[in-house]
Amino acid sequence: MNREQNRFREKGNRKMYVKTNVWTRGQVVFVIAGSDRYETQRAHEESRGGVVSR
Repeated sequence: MNREQNRFREKGNRKMYVKTNVWTRGQVVFVIAGSDRYETQRAHEESRGGVVSR
C-alpha cells in the first residue's frame, strides 16, 4: 500500500483503488483519494459511478 500512497503525493494525482479482505474476509474497501482536497473531489466525481455499480 505504501507504493499506492506515494502516488498521491505527486501534485495532480487522483485514483480509486478497490481492496478486498483488508480487515475481514469478504470485505470490499474503496479508497478514493487525490494529492489534495480538490483532486480528491475530482476522484470522487469520476469514481462514484463505479462504486454504486458494485
